Amino acid sequence: MGGHLAEGPHDAAERMPVRHLLVLLPGILGSSLRRDGRVAWGLSADMRTAVRDPDLLAAGYDALCDPGFDDGIRPDGLMAVPVPYLSRVLGPYGALRRELRARFELDDLNYLEFPYDWRRPVAVNSARLAAAIRPRLTALAERVDGPRVVIVAHSMGGLVATHYLRHHDHDGDCHRVITAGTPFRGSVKALDYLVNGPKFGPARLRRLAGTFREVPGVYDLLPMYRTVADRRAGAAGEARRPAEIVDGLDLDAARVRASRAFLADLNSPHERSGLVRPLVGYGQRTLQQATLRGGGRLKCSKDADLLPAEYSARDGDGTVPVVSAWPGARDGVVVGYGNDGHNGLVDGAVSAERIALMLTDVLDDLNDEDPALAPGGAPFPPAHDPGVPRAGRRLCLDVDDLYPAETAVRIAGRAAGHAPETKLWARVSGAPAPVACEIAEDGSFRFDLGAVEPGVHTLSVSDAPDGPAAIGDVIEVA
Repeated sequence: MGGHLAEGPHDAAERMPVRHLLVLLPGILGSSLRRDGRVAWGLSADMRTAVRDPDLLAAGYDALCDPGFDDGIRPDGLMAVPVPYLSRVLGPYGALRRELRARFELDDLNYLEFPYDWRRPVAVNSARLAAAIRPRLTALAERVDGPRVVIVAHSMGGLVATHYLRHHDHDGDCHRVITAGTPFRGSVKALDYLVNGPKFGPARLRRLAGTFREVPGVYDLLPMYRTVADRRAGAAGEARRPAEIVDGLDLDAARVRASRAFLADLNSPHERSGLVRPLVGYGQRTLQQATLRGGGRLKCSKDADLLPAEYSARDGDGTVPVVSAWPGARDGVVVGYGNDGHNGLVDGAVSAERIALMLTDVLDDLNDEDPALAPGGAPFPPAHDPGVPRAGRRLCLDVDDLYPAETAVRIAGRAAGHAPETKLWARVSGAPAPVACEIAEDGSFRFDLGAVEPGVHTLSVSDAPDGPAAIGDVIEVA
């Protein structure tokens, strides 16, 4: 664990000095893991071949819940480059790291990247986060007076940071937690993985479901709200919480109920709730609910008819629904929205810049803070949630997890706020020129990208052939 700065020359005169501790946390699967020098999760030496060893990862649920258990697995760093067959599951953090390095003066004292063993419960990792912050903050205090902690966290990392804020920051050192795509109330995708196994392209890897069921970190992501329609024989078919119908899911009841209790605590009112600043991705079709039938058959879908009728946000960032990406305790919470996918929230240029600007505001606030109120005594601003933007232009991309090699790649989507017959351009990394398409009368569009070379590619969509990206994602061809 340490400061691993993004590469590249930058003009120091243009960067903002940072006298506080900036901490960056990845999401689940976003930390590489090693044991005895061997990669258990991450990339091989050639930086192209993904290594995923279920036998190394599966230490057993109870063992991983024990903070004192040690199987030799160590976090090794953040995933900074696309990972074959996993690029749609976890986003590389290269763009965000570069943006932070470009805007702020960071070094090994004021910047900490915190990879963590995502197999373990959030509570275990938040205690380890506290242990990592403490000596770094002490060392920084020898250089500056009264340093504070500011955390930027993606996905599951936001749960780790929020748990740290509530349960381990006893001295009130943390001034702000900025989360991006964090499933505060859980994700239907986690339920799908535990019951059915992950799906890559047309293949459903059901054997990995057994491995995930021994990983406490995945249970911490189970949805806590009513998201499953019980349509087994004799059932009424109403929406239920996973913890209420665990008998039909072939999952360990105690583990599922413990996950709900954990998220219920994290979403309860707390005196420090207003320190969390969630960035919520919207506009992308996202798994929202599931249907349970006899024999434990669970089908997850992007429909949203189980959500309350008055709830208008029925999409998300492609992984985390809008309904889950802001915390239940809203007192003092200021919510921001971005028309990005789960990966794009940290690896897209637009969102990376947005997070950097949020950080600039936070650091400016700290520079103006009354020392008599610090640490932790500054009043919260009024809570503010403008709601998912309804006006203006936005795009939604339907990107598959995997595209077969030697077949044409087609990317469909929908546009809002664009006139029919307006042109859009899609650019794939490595392609000689962008591909254009027109928006149909109903707002739909489709790019025919033709045959794309095998590998992981960035995809950007813009309003002009050489214009800035309005939305971005990654595609993988194999």
